[in-house]
Amino acid sequence: MSRQEVLVIGRMMPFVVKTLKERYDVVELEQEADRAGFLVAEGGRFKAAACGLAGVDRETIKALPNLQIIAAFGVGYDGVDVKAVAEAGVVVTNTPDVLTEEVVDIALALMIMAVRELNVAEHHLCEGRWTSEGLYPLARGSLQGATLGIFGLGRIGKAIARRVEACGMEIRYHGRHEQAGVPLYLSRRSEEPGGGQRRADGGCAGRGGNPSHGRCGYSGSAGERRISDQSMSAARSGGR
Repeated sequence: MSRQEVLVIGRMMPFVVKTLKERYDVVELEQEADRAGFLVAEGGRFKAAACGLAGVDRETIKALPNLQIIAAFGVGYDGVDVKAVAEAGVVVTNTPDVLTEEVVDIALALMIMAVRELNVAEHHLCEGRWTSEGLYPLARGSLQGATLGIFGLGRIGKAIARRVEACGMEIRYHGRHEQAGVPLYLSRRSEEPGGGQRRADGGCAGRGGNPSHGRCGYSGSAGERRISDQSMSAARSGGR
């Protein structure tokens, strides 16, 4: 039985291409000297394509008349022309949640590094300035008691919220719409001094939300959201 052909569009990590070649007959479009000419002559051969962050544009999709599926290697599929694939009836898959906790690791590390001035202190040490200027001064900043604003409470946003709660941060989030199926908590925004909006001390941006992952508190005042201690405890026990 012949193996399925897969057209790899754009550059992908070598280990991904290697794995694909173990299972499919792979053609790498990047290796074709005349890519446009190749698609005109051979585009009809391919029912499946794989792409990385570069995605697939409308012209490429049009050049693959028998295409049925595009497998996007990544959490997002921003580079894929979604309107074009919808018109062509092509399925697009991605890899959500595979790097959620790793992204949170980096986000938390960057926040701690910034607030505790670790990178500046490292330069002070490595440049030998401690011998002439003395010890690096104690950093005044702390995550404890600070407010974190999260834009886009999806899988990554919820995972960040769970982690930073342990740092004693107050968490607020904003999304395009209220997420269905999560506990709602009334906003205390009007109780802030002067009735104004409270400033976030830091911010993180995540992708669009998925209500099936985690639980959160929502404050319905002008689209502002707040995650409470009670709701975050529920998120820890109720899955992602």
